Amino acid sequence: MPASIQLWGRRALVVGRLGDVDAHAHAASALLYGIDGTFRLRHRRTGEVLSGLRQAVVPAGCLHELACAETTMAVLLLSPGAAAHQARETARDLACGKPSRGELRPEVAEFLAGVAAGELPFHRIRREADGPMALKNEEAALDARVSASMTHFEVDPSLRSADVAQRVGLSPSRLREHYSEQLGVAPTALRTWFRHRVVIQAMARGLNLTHAAHEAGFADSAHLSRSFRKTFGLPPSRLLSTTTRFHVE
Repeated sequence: MPASIQLWGRRALVVGRLGDVDAHAHAASALLYGIDGTFRLRHRRTGEVLSGLRQAVVPAGCLHELACAETTMAVLLLSPGAAAHQARETARDLACGKPSRGELRPEVAEFLAGVAAGELPFHRIRREADGPMALKNEEAALDARVSASMTHFEVDPSLRSADVAQRVGLSPSRLREHYSEQLGVAPTALRTWFRHRVVIQAMARGLNLTHAAHEAGFADSAHLSRSFRKTFGLPPSRLLSTTTRFHVE
């Protein structure tokens, strides 16, 4: 079954068989679901292992590993900054992620199975992912300068953090502090996040991985591979291929 990547706004929904996923940290909070089985999550810094999971919340910046075996996974990546505080609060007593070993809610299980099978139109995928699957009270109040800096990185992810800090009236160190407090990641992590989005958008238009890497500002496909592994724990070829189903808005 080919992987699928749905990309809209600042969100993404990735569905596929991920297998073993090396240590990585997203720039946004993520909701993980085992569609047809369970998975294991390991917190890299503490060594805590959570096994037999069907779903978990992973806060932005949380360094973790996954072992998914043959389970088809769904990963809903929220907008950077959205639910950051709630996700960290949810995970407070568990070091990384709120786990659940129970069955998925029937409506969520049905929806995810439909996404995996390629049976659902995008408008329903977006509606469900923005509704029943999302965390309640998701939107976080961000400092206006942080919001402005995020827009700068989104429009031009080749910008240096120091240049963006200057544009929004902050020193580089203060921008890093605001990001750590409000987003849970460094400015460079968010810039890389938007670069990866450019890669996905380029591949959805039919470019190969090498050309997509150049369009996103990576020196070559090897540079992209190193960055992608750090952010997602996988080589890009495992998710981004000619068989992947893309939908980008």
